Amino acid sequence: MTERWNQWLRDHPGLVAAALTLLVFVLYAKSLATGFVYDDEQQVVQNPHLWRQIFTSSVWSFLGLKHDANFYRPLQFFSYWLVCRVAGIDPAAFHLYQLCFYAASVWLVHRIGCALFENQLVALSGAVLWAVHPLHVEAVVWIASLPDVGVAFFYLLGILLFLRAERGSNPSLRGHLLAALAYLPALFFKEMAITLPAMLLAWWFFCAPRGSWMRRAFHWVPYLVVVGIYLAIRVTVLRQLTVAGQVWRVTPLVATTALAFLGQHAKLFFWPLHLDIFRTFDLQSALQSPWPYLVLFTFMATLWVRRRATLLSFSVFWWGIALLPC
Repeated sequence: MTERWNQWLRDHPGLVAAALTLLVFVLYAKSLATGFVYDDEQQVVQNPHLWRQIFTSSVWSFLGLKHDANFYRPLQFFSYWLVCRVAGIDPAAFHLYQLCFYAASVWLVHRIGCALFENQLVALSGAVLWAVHPLHVEAVVWIASLPDVGVAFFYLLGILLFLRAERGSNPSLRGHLLAALAYLPALFFKEMAITLPAMLLAWWFFCAPRGSWMRRAFHWVPYLVVVGIYLAIRVTVLRQLTVAGQVWRVTPLVATTALAFLGQHAKLFFWPLHLDIFRTFDLQSALQSPWPYLVLFTFMATLWVRRRATLLSFSVFWWGIALLPC
């Protein structure tokens, strides 16, 4: 029975894509009737720089907040400009644009699942979980969260094309060049996209068959070039890499806080109750919770069993790597 369903899903990819898209629009249909809230008002309605300084300023530069120039996300504001050119300052149009992005990312999750697990039912289950998970509500229905939806789409597209390049009969640099180009826009939607090269190393480490690391390093170069282009543009525009100072200096406090944050995120992923737009974080209470230590144990166990449960190991590190900038 399972194999029959797998074969049916494999033979009808268009119907699967349509069903996932319908699911997203049914779940989030009410967002189309939602107006501008919180940062939407400033970033879209009241932003005098929106049309003139899309690629030459930080997110909040129009407010004169030079000290807060840590977010360089030009494709967020280019998207706003594009929607306004087509539909004017209509919140429904912005929500529709965002929903289309999200529906496309759900489909990409399904295709990546098919590539990783070679099981249509598992891939479909993962895509449905991605679509319905409560933690995604803020990213989908809040217009100011467009960077999250945009980065997800191009990040996932880059991974999908990377997997196709690696799993082809004759992996070539051309496939990786295409994947790197598809990934490039993700960097200009949100900073966390910089983690993708590390994600590819994790896939090679956990999932790839034994092979030459020299060849892999050669195929890794296009992704590093793309990141280098992004960093060069970012520093040129913002006059700095980040306002965080010595970002690579990991003190005991930073490491402890990161572990506590990972634990809190894991709790929200597996037990997404009492969600609120105003999230609080207390280091002491977070460290008293069992979640940080469960996370630490999971990462250690994953390294130990990496050759016996490769995809499980990669899935765990996928989550950890994606959260590194946080």
